[in-house]
Amino acid sequence: MLLRVAVDEEDQEACGVVCQLLQCVYLVTAEFEENEEEYGCVGAFLPGFTNSTISGQSVEDPEEMVELPVIPFEGEGEEISLEDLKAHLDEDQLAELMGKLGGLELDEGVSIPLPKPKKK
Repeated sequence: MLLRVAVDEEDQEACGVVCQLLQCVYLVTAEFEENEEEYGCVGAFLPGFTNSTISGQSVEDPEEMVELPVIPFEGEGEEISLEDLKAHLDEDQLAELMGKLGGLELDEGVSIPLPKPKKK
């Protein structure tokens, strides 16, 4: 599943809602993993978002704030290369992502197509 979420990084309320959405996705996939259930790959793209993190209230404890990392990429619905991913993920994170992609092996110079916005 790929999510494409357009959010104005200057709109703190919108960023908070997106952060909570991403937390919900994480909690559901973590539960699947805990139960050793397959769920495929989940990716979320925030086109045009340039901050290195997105923050909002915790869905588990609204008194706490949560800050999630954001991997920047260029382009609007284009591709992200393996080199771009390597620049922002450590070895374990990259291995986990590749595992989520169903064992897909990417060589240098290969790119992953990003979802394009649906036409209205």
